[in-house]
Amino acid sequence: MKSDFRLIGLSKKKSFTCTGLHNEEIFWPEVGISQDAFDLLWDKAKDTDDFWEQKWIAEIQHDGLFEDGTPKDAIAVNFRKWDLN
Repeated sequence: MKSDFRLIGLSKKKSFTCTGLHNEEIFWPEVGISQDAFDLLWDKAKDTDDFWEQKWIAEIQHDGLFEDGTPKDAIAVNFRKWDLN
């Protein structure tokens, strides 16, 4: 299954930090995007002053949820701006 989670961090080592949309439980999904896609996201975060203020969604492929709401066998497969409208 695929679900939306909040992207709250990334590192140049090609890793992501995420939380639930409605909780603060942190998890680190495996990376399921190409190096080119990661580099594009990295450059946008580095070059855009308000990148983290914009709020970002990580689409996570997973095998269900743990009791704390974090996904089992999480793989980040896509990212997009969180449309709050």
